[in-house]
Amino acid sequence: MPSNIMSALVGGLTGGLLVTVITLPQNDLLNCLACFMYASCGLVAVWHYTDTNELTISGGEGVKLGALAGVAGALVAGILAILFRAIGVLPRTEDLLREMEESGALEQMGETADFLVGFIEFTTGP
Repeated sequence: MPSNIMSALVGGLTGGLLVTVITLPQNDLLNCLACFMYASCGLVAVWHYTDTNELTISGGEGVKLGALAGVAGALVAGILAILFRAIGVLPRTEDLLREMEESGALEQMGETADFLVGFIEFTTGP
């Protein structure tokens, strides 16, 4: 069976770029669509692999290839998000937290605020 690494990279790169572009406007609806883009990593990878090699693969092989492409897509999107935060295209963690403090949102949350601050720092950090 031919190597599927190139197809996983094609699917991951495609999905990662789409996720990054879709989430740039910081819109909740578009962020929900980003989840579908991670699924599209696997779809693109399996399509590329089967089309390039002109073969049919089992469901298990498709799942493995899709998971590999999803990991590649997450890495691509993560690296691009870090770069976009560094150049100021995406808001930094400090900016998000300061905005929430100024609006009074953290005070209204009570104990949940500590969890939310930790979650924001975890998801936006390297």
